Amino acid sequence: MNKRLNTALILLVISAGLIGFYFWHKNSSKVAVMVTITDKGFEPDNIVIEKGTRVVFKNMDTKSHWPASNLHPTHGIYPEFDPQKAIDPGEVWSFVFKKKGVWRYHDHLYPQTVGSIEVL
Repeated sequence: MNKRLNTALILLVISAGLIGFYFWHKNSSKVAVMVTITDKGFEPDNIVIEKGTRVVFKNMDTKSHWPASNLHPTHGIYPEFDPQKAIDPGEVWSFVFKKKGVWRYHDHLYPQTVGSIEVL
């Protein structure tokens, strides 16, 4: 009887772990994509990702930058895609894209610097 109880407990723990992993994985973002910010702009400046993918913006320049959704200066097309402040040299900011579409963006501090992210 003790052996049956142990087996049942082991199966219960494994089942709970699998169910927990399923819900964690379902709600977590997909693999991250890196966009570096340099004195030349966003690299790469155009990417295609799946819905739920995290895009990490890393500032590799000596100046601060502020990636944000168009239109400049309001960022109103996808307002959640806006760190609300500049990213200093060496810092990162990330965003999980939850809406499908082509999202054009710019550097709020240098609006001539642009890019786009297509979310499938």
